[in-house]
Amino acid sequence: MPTPPATTQPPARDPWQGFAAHLVAAGLLTQAGVDVVRAAAEGGRDPLPDALLKRGELDAPELLAQLGDYFGVEAIAGDEIPLDPSLMKHVPKALLLRYNCVPVRMVGVTVTLAMVDPGDEQALAELRRAIPASIATAVALEGDIVAALQRGGVFESETERGDTAYNHVLDQARDEITAGKPATALERFEEAAAAYARAAALAAASHESLAALAHRGRGYCLARLG
Repeated sequence: MPTPPATTQPPARDPWQGFAAHLVAAGLLTQAGVDVVRAAAEGGRDPLPDALLKRGELDAPELLAQLGDYFGVEAIAGDEIPLDPSLMKHVPKALLLRYNCVPVRMVGVTVTLAMVDPGDEQALAELRRAIPASIATAVALEGDIVAALQRGGVFESETERGDTAYNHVLDQARDEITAGKPATALERFEEAAAAYARAAALAAASHESLAALAHRGRGYCLARLG
């Protein structure tokens, strides 16, 4: 009986490779500089734009201008994100936390969402299924979106934010295992680890217990996939 050909999983999506190339082409960074920042970003689990800002490679106005140019959408600074509870009700809380987005305006039947990664088609597909309004996108820095969600009372703590992100990715991994796709499930686990590490770093800045955060993450693994 012939052996079926081995199947390979597509590589995980890299949301920032194109943006890094955009910055190099614009003469704002060298490729070597990009490599150093990307390594630091992966170590600290920051999105590339936030890592660039923290390292002082670009200031916030220039960074936002480049993000807007790259994604072809409006770029919104943190102080331009409104605190309007009537806007928050248009998007389920879990999706705001899961996809790092915040509604910034509603015009007619169209809600504009500021997102860390407006090119995330998977996120947009789920948001469109959950939101009865049409969706337009804008781009903002993760730190600014997190601060806006905190100010708006969308979540109480970074621990809650980490729980939501981690829980969602583990749900996806469970579905992949059920579908007989363990390699894809492994990618989901890696995404979960990255999401939780990012939340842990933010929790440290909020003086929350990283031990409690890690313990809760292990509990999710045991309960859902053990």
